[in-house]
Amino acid sequence: MSECQLGIGAEVVAGVGMAHKRAGGKVAFGAAAVHQAFTFKSFSSKILVDGDREFNGRFIGLTIGNGSSCAGGMRLTPQARPDDGIFDVLLMREMTIGRRLQGLSKAYAGAHLRLPFFSVEQGRGFEIDSVEEVLVAADGELLGTTPCSCFVLDEKLRVKGRLPPMEGGHEQACCRPSEA
Repeated sequence: MSECQLGIGAEVVAGVGMAHKRAGGKVAFGAAAVHQAFTFKSFSSKILVDGDREFNGRFIGLTIGNGSSCAGGMRLTPQARPDDGIFDVLLMREMTIGRRLQGLSKAYAGAHLRLPFFSVEQGRGFEIDSVEEVLVAADGELLGTTPCSCFVLDEKLRVKGRLPPMEGGHEQACCRPSEA
Protein backbone atom coordinates (compact mmCIF):
# COMPACT_ATOMS: atom_id res chain seq x y z
CA MET A 1 0.00 0.00 0.00
CA SER A 2 1.25 3.48 -0.68
CA GLU A 3 -1.78 5.33 0.68
CA CYS A 4 -5.13 4.85 2.33
CA GLN A 5 -7.62 7.70 2.28
CA LEU A 6 -10.71 8.36 4.35
CA GLY A 7 -13.29 11.05 3.76
CA ILE A 8 -12.69 13.56 1.00
CA GLY A 9 -9.88 11.54 -0.61
CA ALA A 10 -12.01 8.38 -0.79
CA GLU A 11 -14.86 10.42 -2.26
CA VAL A 12 -12.43 11.66 -4.93
CA VAL A 13 -11.54 8.02 -5.70
CA ALA A 14 -15.26 7.20 -5.96
CA GLY A 15 -15.74 10.06 -8.41
CA VAL A 16 -12.83 9.13 -10.69
CA GLY A 17 -13.77 6.31 -13.06
CA MET A 18 -11.45 4.27 -15.27
CA ALA A 19 -12.32 6.43 -18.28
CA HIS A 20 -11.23 9.51 -16.37
CA LYS A 21 -8.01 7.82 -15.21
CA ARG A 22 -7.15 6.98 -18.83
CA ALA A 23 -7.56 10.66 -19.69
CA GLY A 24 -4.78 11.46 -17.24
CA GLY A 25 -4.50 10.85 -13.52
CA LYS A 26 -3.44 14.36 -12.58
CA VAL A 27 -6.36 15.97 -14.43
CA ALA A 28 -8.91 13.36 -13.30
CA PHE A 29 -7.96 13.46 -9.62
CA GLY A 30 -7.52 17.24 -9.66
CA ALA A 31 -10.98 17.85 -11.14
CA ALA A 32 -12.62 15.41 -8.71
CA ALA A 33 -10.76 17.02 -5.79
CA VAL A 34 -11.99 20.51 -6.77
CA HIS A 35 -15.57 19.19 -6.96
CA GLN A 36 -15.26 17.58 -3.52
CA ALA A 37 -13.70 20.74 -2.07
CA PHE A 38 -17.02 22.46 -2.72
CA THR A 39 -19.37 19.64 -1.69
CA PHE A 40 -17.80 17.36 0.94
CA LYS A 41 -19.17 17.60 4.49
CA SER A 42 -16.80 17.17 7.43
CA PHE A 43 -17.18 14.22 9.80
CA SER A 44 -16.54 13.55 13.50
CA SER A 45 -13.79 11.03 14.04
CA LYS A 46 -11.58 9.45 16.66
CA ILE A 47 -8.09 8.37 15.55
CA LEU A 48 -6.04 6.14 17.83
CA VAL A 49 -2.32 6.03 17.01
CA ASP A 50 -0.23 3.08 18.20
CA GLY A 51 -2.82 2.38 20.89
CA ASP A 52 -1.84 5.37 23.03
CA ARG A 53 -2.26 8.70 21.20
CA GLU A 54 -5.77 9.86 20.42
CA PHE A 55 -7.03 12.60 18.11
CA ASN A 56 -10.68 13.65 18.11
CA GLY A 57 -12.48 16.26 16.09
CA ARG A 58 -14.08 17.16 12.84
CA PHE A 59 -12.12 16.30 9.73
CA ILE A 60 -12.57 16.45 5.99
CA GLY A 61 -10.12 13.63 5.48
CA LEU A 62 -7.21 11.48 6.52
CA THR A 63 -4.45 10.12 4.32
CA ILE A 64 -2.32 7.32 5.69
CA GLY A 65 0.78 6.95 3.55
CA ASN A 66 4.00 5.03 3.35
CA GLY A 67 4.92 6.79 0.11
CA SER A 68 5.28 10.45 -0.77
CA SER A 69 2.74 10.79 -3.60
CA CYS A 70 -0.70 9.55 -4.62
CA ALA A 71 -3.87 10.59 -6.49
CA GLY A 72 -2.29 11.66 -9.76
CA GLY A 73 0.85 13.08 -8.17
CA MET A 74 -0.42 14.86 -5.06
CA ARG A 75 2.22 14.87 -2.33
CA LEU A 76 -0.17 14.50 0.60
CA THR A 77 2.42 12.73 2.79
CA PRO A 78 5.60 14.18 1.26
CA GLN A 79 8.01 12.90 3.93
CA ALA A 80 6.66 9.32 4.03
CA ARG A 81 9.05 6.51 3.11
CA PRO A 82 8.14 2.92 2.21
CA ASP A 83 11.09 1.43 4.08
CA ASP A 84 11.07 3.14 7.49
CA GLY A 85 8.44 0.97 9.19
CA ILE A 86 6.05 3.82 10.00
CA PHE A 87 3.09 5.56 8.41
CA ASP A 88 2.76 9.28 7.94
CA VAL A 89 -0.86 10.30 8.50
CA LEU A 90 -2.17 13.57 7.15
CA LEU A 91 -4.98 14.95 9.33
CA MET A 92 -7.16 17.37 7.39
CA ARG A 93 -9.23 19.29 9.92
CA GLU A 94 -12.56 20.93 9.15
CA MET A 95 -12.01 24.10 7.10
CA THR A 96 -13.76 26.55 4.81
CA ILE A 97 -14.07 25.97 1.06
CA GLY A 98 -11.50 28.70 0.45
CA ARG A 99 -8.98 26.97 2.72
CA ARG A 100 -9.72 23.62 1.02
CA LEU A 101 -8.95 25.13 -2.39
CA GLN A 102 -5.80 26.76 -1.02
CA GLY A 103 -4.66 23.40 0.40
CA LEU A 104 -5.44 21.60 -2.85
CA SER A 105 -3.43 24.12 -4.86
CA LYS A 106 -0.41 23.42 -2.65
CA ALA A 107 -0.83 19.62 -2.36
CA TYR A 108 1.01 18.75 -5.59
CA ALA A 109 4.16 20.36 -4.16
CA GLY A 110 3.62 19.09 -0.59
CA ALA A 111 3.37 22.71 0.60
CA HIS A 112 -0.10 22.24 2.14
CA LEU A 113 1.59 21.18 5.39
CA ARG A 114 2.46 24.83 6.03
CA LEU A 115 -1.25 25.62 6.40
CA PRO A 116 -2.85 25.49 9.87
CA PHE A 117 -5.60 22.95 9.11
CA PHE A 118 -3.20 20.21 8.01
CA SER A 119 -0.90 18.20 10.27
CA VAL A 120 1.03 14.93 10.07
CA GLU A 121 1.29 12.26 12.74
CA GLN A 122 3.48 9.17 12.54
CA GLY A 123 2.91 5.66 13.83
CA ARG A 124 2.83 1.95 13.05
CA GLY A 125 -0.89 1.42 13.59
CA PHE A 126 -4.05 3.49 13.34
CA GLU A 127 -7.60 2.73 14.38
CA ILE A 128 -10.20 5.11 12.99
CA ASP A 129 -13.85 5.37 13.93
CA SER A 130 -16.38 8.02 13.05
CA VAL A 131 -19.92 8.98 14.02
CA GLU A 132 -20.95 9.02 10.35
CA GLU A 133 -20.05 6.28 7.85
CA VAL A 134 -17.01 7.55 5.97
CA LEU A 135 -15.67 6.01 2.76
CA VAL A 136 -12.27 4.28 2.87
CA ALA A 137 -10.06 3.78 -0.22
CA ALA A 138 -6.54 2.47 -0.74
CA ASP A 139 -4.37 2.90 -3.82
CA GLY A 140 -7.29 4.19 -5.90
CA GLU A 141 -9.76 1.42 -4.96
CA LEU A 142 -12.74 1.70 -2.61
CA LEU A 143 -12.52 -0.66 0.38
CA GLY A 144 -15.64 0.14 2.39
CA THR A 145 -16.46 2.49 5.25
CA THR A 146 -15.31 3.27 8.76
CA PRO A 147 -14.47 1.92 11.24
CA CYS A 148 -11.12 0.80 9.86
CA SER A 149 -7.59 0.06 10.94
CA CYS A 150 -4.25 0.41 9.18
CA PHE A 151 -1.07 -1.18 10.44
CA VAL A 152 2.45 -2.01 9.32
CA LEU A 153 3.21 -5.66 8.62
CA ASP A 154 6.90 -6.25 9.26
CA GLU A 155 8.91 -8.03 6.60
CA LYS A 156 5.89 -9.40 4.70
CA LEU A 157 6.61 -8.25 1.17
CA ARG A 158 8.47 -10.64 -1.08
CA VAL A 159 9.29 -9.43 -4.58
CA LYS A 160 10.42 -11.82 -7.27
CA GLY A 161 12.85 -10.33 -9.70
CA ARG A 162 16.30 -8.88 -9.89
CA LEU A 163 15.75 -5.88 -7.65
CA PRO A 164 17.89 -5.71 -4.49
CA PRO A 165 15.80 -5.81 -1.27
CA MET A 166 15.06 -2.51 0.47
CA GLU A 167 16.74 -1.91 3.80
CA GLY A 168 14.62 -2.03 6.93
CA GLY A 169 12.28 -4.82 5.87
CA HIS A 170 9.16 -2.73 6.47
CA GLU A 171 7.91 -2.59 2.91
CA GLN A 172 4.30 -3.70 3.27
CA ALA A 173 1.34 -2.19 5.00
CA CYS A 174 -2.29 -3.07 5.43
CA CYS A 175 -5.44 -0.99 5.55
CA ARG A 176 -8.80 -2.66 5.95
CA PRO A 177 -12.27 -2.00 7.26
CA SER A 178 -12.63 -3.25 10.83
CA GLU A 179 -14.72 -6.27 11.66
CA ALA A 180 -18.19 -5.18 12.83
